[in-house]
Amino acid sequence: MRILRQLRSFASALLHRGRVDDEFRSEIDFHVSVYADDLVRQGVPRTEAERRARVEFGSVGRVREECRAARGVALLDDLWADLRYAARMMRRSPGFAAVAILSLGFGLGANTAIFTLVDTVMLKSLPVTHADRLFFVDNSGGKSGGGNGPPYPCYEIMRDHNQYFAGLAAFSGERFKVTIDGAAESIGGQYVSGSYFELLGVQAAYGRVLTPVDDSIVGSGGPEGGVAVISYGLWKRRFGMSPAVLGKKIQVGTNWVSIVGVTRPEFFGLQVGLPTDLTIPMMLTTNNLRTKTLWWFSVVGRLKDGATPEQAGAELDRHFQLYMEELGGGRGFATRSTSTAWC
Repeated sequence: MRILRQLRSFASALLHRGRVDDEFRSEIDFHVSVYADDLVRQGVPRTEAERRARVEFGSVGRVREECRAARGVALLDDLWADLRYAARMMRRSPGFAAVAILSLGFGLGANTAIFTLVDTVMLKSLPVTHADRLFFVDNSGGKSGGGNGPPYPCYEIMRDHNQYFAGLAAFSGERFKVTIDGAAESIGGQYVSGSYFELLGVQAAYGRVLTPVDDSIVGSGGPEGGVAVISYGLWKRRFGMSPAVLGKKIQVGTNWVSIVGVTRPEFFGLQVGLPTDLTIPMMLTTNNLRTKTLWWFSVVGRLKDGATPEQAGAELDRHFQLYMEELGGGRGFATRSTSTAWC
């Protein structure tokens, strides 16, 4: 049934692109409007509330591309653009085209994705201990922080079978529809693995952070159900910094979660430009974690003392190549390694 729904969504996005784009714009306007209304109820003037809502939502273009990618339409657009470009190049340089085609023939069946570690300025500026040992695990040439980790089953292999990392953690920025005391609003947040806060060395300002136990059961989070950590800003804005926030139940999408902690005011997550006011376990995601070819989250790792990025990157890449061979090979993303800092 899930596959059937995905096929219907893909067909609708492909055949009725104009209508889908209109629905997307309406959805964006709804989320922004709900948040703006919430700010107005707090005494913010309407004009300023709408401006702040747009700013906190972030780039509409980025969200649109992510939605189109999720439906599979972006992949077809990219393929069609690549084919047109290739055709133009072949007409202009037939000799070069012949060499390229011959090279591709020899390379068919080889794995094309390469995993590397990206040393970023942003990670080094985090308010955590030994931030210089943190690296993004990247497969797209230095554009980490937005879906460049491996599929979840491959991430589990990398996490559980490596000798150069003290730990790996997965995370994915999201916009959540959150209902608090009957009032709905759109809140920027993230899904994270249970190791996320421990790996970063981030402590709670109040209560506690998420643990591996909170992220141990698919669909429910942990043995006690779903829990969440909120930002200091959301605690101040939405709950008036009330101590009673701990244990407070809120609805996130279709899930009910209990707030167990508040992060420190200086911590804003790992994705530049995306507000991180709500953090919930990866196990509560609507994505199928068992899907072996779904790329949708990012990975951060902490190197062990004495380990080098080159050693760790080579080991991760070896795990990935074996993973792709088991899938039949050649279904990865064509990428290049990089040593360029990204922030």
